[in-house]
Amino acid sequence: MSEDEMEEHEPVTFVVTIENLTDTTDLASPLAPGAAVVTDDAGAIISEGAAASPGLEALAEDGPPGGFVIEIDGVVFAVPADATEAGPALPGYKLTFATMYVQSNDWFFAPGADGIELFDADGEPLVGDVTSSVYLWDAGTEADQTSGEGADQAPRQSGPNTGDDDADNMIRILGAADGIRVMVSAS
Repeated sequence: MSEDEMEEHEPVTFVVTIENLTDTTDLASPLAPGAAVVTDDAGAIISEGAAASPGLEALAEDGPPGGFVIEIDGVVFAVPADATEAGPALPGYKLTFATMYVQSNDWFFAPGADGIELFDADGEPLVGDVTSSVYLWDAGTEADQTSGEGADQAPRQSGPNTGDDDADNMIRILGAADGIRVMVSAS
């Protein structure tokens, strides 16, 4: 889409809702504050088979998104009062984000490497349930322990960055994003 075609469209405000569906009778896992960015190169943010950056490591292991936000030039979400505002989403740009799966050593929810498309080929906003574009990832920074039981997981660890190194230190997708729902609406 050319710059002239992009300018013909009215600005669109997207609302992304990430809903925690974990069951409190099973192993409920809060979603930590996360990092998000709208970019035309989502694959550069999180790449399967790459080593985790220091900011992604901190987010995936301990929850704080600040370092990752700086690395990706993004914004923090789910943080009160001092949160920054998101930038414009132009046609051709995609949404990508990361938020810690708290009942783990270094797992996080994020879209696939291509991010989430925000506009169709005609420049119209894409809305609805985008959960199928989101995965549970392993940052490859700490050795995995049974979810919800590990002594080195955020709710039970003695301090940040506590735990043995992962023998496979590459970022990898573990599977579907069970336990959350991600919805996009536009106005």
